Amino acid sequence: MTDDVENGDQPKKCCEEFRRKWMPGLESVVVSLADVVGDWIYLYYIISLDADTIKNSYVYYVYPLVAVAAVSTVFFFLQVLHYCTTRVEKDREVCCVDPIKRVICGGCFPKMKAGTFLDLCEDFLEDIPTIILTFLIDLSGKGLTPAGVLNITTSFIHLILNVIKVLTPKEKAAQETDEKETQTQKTAVRRTNARIY
Repeated sequence: MTDDVENGDQPKKCCEEFRRKWMPGLESVVVSLADVVGDWIYLYYIISLDADTIKNSYVYYVYPLVAVAAVSTVFFFLQVLHYCTTRVEKDREVCCVDPIKRVICGGCFPKMKAGTFLDLCEDFLEDIPTIILTFLIDLSGKGLTPAGVLNITTSFIHLILNVIKVLTPKEKAAQETDEKETQTQKTAVRRTNARIY
């Protein structure tokens, strides 16, 4: 009977370990996937229009749109690589991401994490250009299309979630800040008590 009780705790511990190890950061991968799907659906919509419409309205936008969709796909795969690598070992360097970060950032931001770097690159190199291109393409045609609304929405949500993630303090830094504030408060209380006595 006691073996059943002890074995009943094992799946719970396993699920907790899985949840603690793999769930943080999964939202970045899922939102990045939704953004990539939105980009490719919109690109397919534009390319599937008849040749005269593309020639007259969208000829200048097709190649930048293909480039943005390709960049989006590359960043999605880098996001998946980063996610899988950092789940195995927290401080491990991510191939393809950390060397690029060192080249682009140089010595300017040496403490920037690879995930933050990826989020900022996705925002500036993919999400903002996608939103602008989609507006320009749809407004030069018949107005906003359902595919355009989907593309703008997925890119906007991805942009907002990346900004929130970048601006959210990391847990270790937040704990250090809390500890410093607590220490400052204790010091202030000691000084006040010393003055009273």
